[in-house]
Amino acid sequence: MYPQDIPRLAVDGPYGSAADDTFNYDGVILIGAGIGVTPYAAILKHIRSSQSNHDRLRRVYFYWLCNTTSCYEWFGEMLQEIERDFRDRANFLTYNIYLTKWSIGQARAVIKNNTDERDIWTGLESKTHYGRPNFDVDFQDIVNEDWQMTQKRHIGVFVCGPKPLVKQLQYLCIKINDHNSSTNKVHFYLNKENF
Repeated sequence: MYPQDIPRLAVDGPYGSAADDTFNYDGVILIGAGIGVTPYAAILKHIRSSQSNHDRLRRVYFYWLCNTTSCYEWFGEMLQEIERDFRDRANFLTYNIYLTKWSIGQARAVIKNNTDERDIWTGLESKTHYGRPNFDVDFQDIVNEDWQMTQKRHIGVFVCGPKPLVKQLQYLCIKINDHNSSTNKVHFYLNKENF
């Protein structure tokens, strides 16, 4: 075979992920749907292992939307460890875990065990929510929080999930940014992952 007969191969990359920018913001909202939580598991692990190296990052809001409780098995233990590690850093890490589909048996278990100190599915102090998040309300709450900062807050919104969820969050970021443009209080930046 002669060199001119060998096909030419070109490699383009490497490409980073949207999550590479996590530590460039004052706060981040990490939203994973189902297995879309995978990149954020790595980020949370990284934050946990190097707590003091991220001076700019003041708040982390973590959302995980699952349609089955079996998803919690592989990630629940790590979430419990992170919850323990950040217990002394008030308001740094907020969990919002949503079960979007459940059976009658699961509903009964929730009713029976709702008074427990820890969530029956994840073992976390923060209880699982049922249904879907109201991001309009949650994002507005983040805008209204007192971060004890004088300059504009830059919030990275990282999402890995289905296209309708990404579109919803994109629209919401634009709406909030337009509404807050005159106050110079906060700006949301959408970063999407594909799976």
